[in-house]
Amino acid sequence: MDGNTEPGKSRRRLRIAAATVALAVPAGIIGIDRWAPRWDFALLILGFVLGWIPGLVVFVSHIVPHLVEHHDTWDHVLQLAISLVTGALCGAILRRRQQSSALPRRRAANLIPITAIALLVALVESARVAPLTWHEWLREVTHVSVGLLLAVAVASLPWRRSQSSTLWLPVGSLFVAFLVATLTVGNWDRNDERNLLRIAESRSVGFLTDLAQELNVLTTKADTSATTEFTFEAFPELMQTVVFGHEQISAAALVTVDPLTGISRAEAVADLGPGFEEATQDWILGEGRATLERLATVGDLIFLGIARIENPVTSRAEPQLMYAAPLRPRGTFDPKAPCYLVGVISVPVLLDSTTAQSLTAGSAATVSLVNTTGDTANVVWVSGSSGDDELVTSLESGAVENIRTPSRASTAATVADLEFAFVADRTSEFGTPLTTRRLLLFVEFLAGFGMFALTLQLSHSRVRREIERQHREALLAAALSGTPGWTAVIDEDDRVVVGNDHPSGTTVGSRIDTAAILQHDPAASSRVLDLVRSARRGEPGSITVTAQHDDDADHQFRIYEVAAHAIADSAEEALVFFQCVDVTEKRERAMRTAQSERMESIGVLAGSLAHDFNNLLFITLGYLQMMERQPSVSNDPQLSRFVGRATEAVQRGAAIAKSLLNVARSQPMAAVPVNMRQFMTDLDPLLQQSLAAATQVRLHVEVTADDLDVMADPGRFSSAVLNLVFNARYAMDEGGDLTIRVERVTAENPDGDSVDAVALSVRDSGRGMSPEVAARAFEPFFTTNKVGKGTGLGLAAVYSFAQQTGGWSTIESREGVGTTVSIFLPPHTADQPLTETALTAHSERLRALVLDDEVALGELVAGWLNDLGFETKTAHNSAQAFEIASTFRPDLLLSDSNLGEDINGAEVATRMTADLPTLVVVFMTGFSDRLRALDTVGAMTLAKPFSRDDLSATLIKVLGSRRSSTTPNGGNQQ
Repeated sequence: MDGNTEPGKSRRRLRIAAATVALAVPAGIIGIDRWAPRWDFALLILGFVLGWIPGLVVFVSHIVPHLVEHHDTWDHVLQLAISLVTGALCGAILRRRQQSSALPRRRAANLIPITAIALLVALVESARVAPLTWHEWLREVTHVSVGLLLAVAVASLPWRRSQSSTLWLPVGSLFVAFLVATLTVGNWDRNDERNLLRIAESRSVGFLTDLAQELNVLTTKADTSATTEFTFEAFPELMQTVVFGHEQISAAALVTVDPLTGISRAEAVADLGPGFEEATQDWILGEGRATLERLATVGDLIFLGIARIENPVTSRAEPQLMYAAPLRPRGTFDPKAPCYLVGVISVPVLLDSTTAQSLTAGSAATVSLVNTTGDTANVVWVSGSSGDDELVTSLESGAVENIRTPSRASTAATVADLEFAFVADRTSEFGTPLTTRRLLLFVEFLAGFGMFALTLQLSHSRVRREIERQHREALLAAALSGTPGWTAVIDEDDRVVVGNDHPSGTTVGSRIDTAAILQHDPAASSRVLDLVRSARRGEPGSITVTAQHDDDADHQFRIYEVAAHAIADSAEEALVFFQCVDVTEKRERAMRTAQSERMESIGVLAGSLAHDFNNLLFITLGYLQMMERQPSVSNDPQLSRFVGRATEAVQRGAAIAKSLLNVARSQPMAAVPVNMRQFMTDLDPLLQQSLAAATQVRLHVEVTADDLDVMADPGRFSSAVLNLVFNARYAMDEGGDLTIRVERVTAENPDGDSVDAVALSVRDSGRGMSPEVAARAFEPFFTTNKVGKGTGLGLAAVYSFAQQTGGWSTIESREGVGTTVSIFLPPHTADQPLTETALTAHSERLRALVLDDEVALGELVAGWLNDLGFETKTAHNSAQAFEIASTFRPDLLLSDSNLGEDINGAEVATRMTADLPTLVVVFMTGFSDRLRALDTVGAMTLAKPFSRDDLSATLIKVLGSRRSSTTPNGGNQQ
């Protein structure tokens, strides 16, 4: 069903709704949280590909979980705007791509704006999430590209058959490359994160372990106070082994505390020199004094705090952990006069000496000790760093106890009442070498872009070939549809590859022997298959087959010309061009044309014979009539009887000659408008009389309309109809129905054109004719009757009458069924009044010139004219006629139509009337192939042989007022 119909639209909307739900569900699960590959972008873009409303639905599903779980939505307005704009823009681009019918290369051009969007989004995201660096931006570009390329690949899939999308494979290969790069970077990041966390945890454990050991040393040394007397004088010597023997213990001090007056004195020993010793004493007497005085009565190890004391060696202030261990002279701690051993433990030394056992030799990281007590994170020290300003700035934003990033990890630790975090940061030498990473990513991206270019070229070439193939097939289909008959291309299995839709053929994919014209004729099917196989071997040819269609009401056989030849450039496929053309009508037209030409040649022969025969009969009849007028003959009964019998014989010969002239279409015709209904009414008595003896023949006359008029000679038309009725009567020996039907039809003339015509059909239910007899029925002298029962000129005269009247005649017959003979004449729509020649009266005797190549005939006619009172001269050729006319100046030219020379009677009359405008021309003819010219030039045409009375009647008609009340010689008219 067409997608534009209402059911098609409903199904499309249902599919869009289902796809929207399928995208909204994972969009709600993902929410607004940033995943490493931006799958959220892919879902939003696909939603907007479906349309603006589905895209907004997916977007709402995307942000609802965030609105429910978080209250700081306004902090993520930029994130929401980026998602919405990215999805809408890319969706609009992909929708435009889906509607495009361009080749894959042109479709790939849509990746340019999508690439620009990916770069811009990565720039904003990397600047928003972290300090903008090249590596962070490249990582963000990769993640964003994965989401966008996934959306492009899915949107490019050929979801519908009508959509020949081929961009999904190149985009899919590029998506795989970016995804592999993302997974590779992700794997590196996860390894770095684990290693950094391991470093932080190892440093934390080592730091606390070393700190505990050093505190144990201080406690142990303080516990010796029960047996050793700690005095200010002996303190340096007692502490040398502690201070100078332990790298982590930077200094030691002996402090006494007066509960009433505070610290009374401090004595320090430092391995970094007197300057550090003095700075230690200053801190104890300064910042650390309050803590020590507050805890003066405590008899346990106490933490005094972190002191930043300048190291005289490095000239920088280094953090030092201050611990105080109570001294117990004589084994007892005296809270009234407390005395402490204060140990100064170096944080830098503790951090640098603590080595994570899990690190490889190629890994490098910096570890920072961060004081997280309170609301602000302060960096205490960074291992391997010359300063802490940069690190302090980066860590002041909040708690850092549980940082987990590919470039940083942390773990928490507690020292006394302080909270610390050990933060491990990667350096450029940490983990997989940067050169290796760059090289591997370059190879992956290069492989992805290479596969993209390769698959794009392959897809482009394949689509171009497909378009060219479709174009060729369309041209071939158009060419095949324009060829006559059934035309097809046949493969090596004798199946139709492509062909036109023709009733005589078969469908694409079917064998040719299942065609309508072959499926019921095994012999014809075998011949056609042999023809195709011969053509496949390089032997083209053609055959003729006949077939009878089941839906043909008349069950007539059709004639087909079948041709086949191999197609060039298809040697491997062995394709054959096959054509089957119905040539039935063509052959029928050829047969009609041949028959017409044969009839024409026979008519010319018959007319030539009739011309000479008429001349002889004319002379004989004329002199017999003159003999009848002689008193010696008219008074002798026996001679009168002899002359009468001779005259009858001559008249019978003249009738035969007249029939020959009808066949030759050389008998003069007087065409007048004839109304067919009135014509059939007037003809009915003759029809009834002709069928009077055949009592079992039932006559039916049908005239379908009143306005059926033709231009015809009524006499010859009546003769033609009677001839058809006589033939039909003879064909129905046992009786039957004889139907004469007159109607207006649209029929195909002998030239193959469809024209309007008035058809008169005579149909009988007689014995019919075989095809061979029907094909020759119109030939002159052809008859199936016994000798003496007919001349074979009846149907030939009908055919000639139709041709001479401007129409044609057909015959249809089947043995045992009957015969139908039809005369088709052009319809007449307007009256054509006849004009008579008007002559001016003259008182002088009329002059007549007789022109005939037969001397005897000319003298006979001249004698008749003399008897009628004309001044007559005779000429026997055109030259003699022109010479006589130049001086004789005749009023009447009585000329034969055929003079036996290059010039004929019509041309002679034309030249004479040019010089004599009032000349009246009457033709005498036994045969002429230019009757239309005779009718145009002459006033009338007399058919040979004619009598003296016929001549007199004709002259009275054409001369009219030229005849005076007296005879030309001055006497009364006889």
